[in-house]
Amino acid sequence: MFGSSPVSKKDLSKKRRREPTFIKDLINTTPYEKIRKLNNHNSNNNNNHNNNNIEYDDFIDIELPSDLEASMIMLQHRGKLNKLNMPVILKSQIYSMFPAKDYTNIEIEIQQMIRNNKIKIFKITNETGNNQEIYMFTNDYSDLIKKTKLRFSSKYTAKQLEIYDMFISNVIPYIETISITQSVLISLLFEEGDCDEDEEFFKEKKKLKNQSEILKPLTQTGILLSKASSFSILSDEIEYYFGIPLSGSFFKQVIDGRKEILTAIRRKRFKEYYINELKKRTLKKTNLGVDFHLKDLIGLGYIEKVQSTTGELVRIPNNA
Repeated sequence: MFGSSPVSKKDLSKKRRREPTFIKDLINTTPYEKIRKLNNHNSNNNNNHNNNNIEYDDFIDIELPSDLEASMIMLQHRGKLNKLNMPVILKSQIYSMFPAKDYTNIEIEIQQMIRNNKIKIFKITNETGNNQEIYMFTNDYSDLIKKTKLRFSSKYTAKQLEIYDMFISNVIPYIETISITQSVLISLLFEEGDCDEDEEFFKEKKKLKNQSEILKPLTQTGILLSKASSFSILSDEIEYYFGIPLSGSFFKQVIDGRKEILTAIRRKRFKEYYINELKKRTLKKTNLGVDFHLKDLIGLGYIEKVQSTTGELVRIPNNA
């Protein structure tokens, strides 16, 4: 093709056999190792192309993710693989994978990803009463809204269910914050030309006498969470946090898993636990796995990882 020497069926079969091995090698490697292997793989194939004059049509230039995005993708995939199938990324887990000196750059890149509509940001209140940031890739969040619509399809009318599709198309692509006022939300949902003006349900958008009733499918399924604030009290404006539906069991297990692992470490004589031993432990109150909770606890600063002469261990910090 284009003057290159022909490739025999034997050569092609060898090439096909090599590819699964390369893909298999990427499994269970760190994000940084994945990037290095991909670069080496592409470089080797470029060399083969130059040396053998073979055109590799199936290799294309791709934009590799940053270290942060690669780490978030890894956490996302692990979230999909757990029994709860909840691809949520805790900020604490991200922090556990980078040195403290990188935290400022991480914050800058996260804000850029939010502005580019790659991820959505949420806040939850943890067991200590403090707010904790969490993230979801935008596609995952849209898929979760669709899943919620399907789950509650028998509870609402067909016209009411359309609010889910409108939320996906008219709201999700344009939000960069953790909350929104009801007036702004209604404005985004019911933009001119988005609905058939013949339908009585959508004609009510002109009156907006009962906005809360229109939003009920979103508020009752945890997509919108009522936010009590001094602003809303003074202005009579209703405000909502964006929520993650179908996630109650997930966040309960996050908190229960933290408590269970911290209790296990505190019971050790020096409040230290070898990581290999801890990973063999069967957790009773969570299905998320020991590694999930270790990253969370390390990022929160509740425990610290230490390299000893006999292996890696985690321990409760002296100031905790």
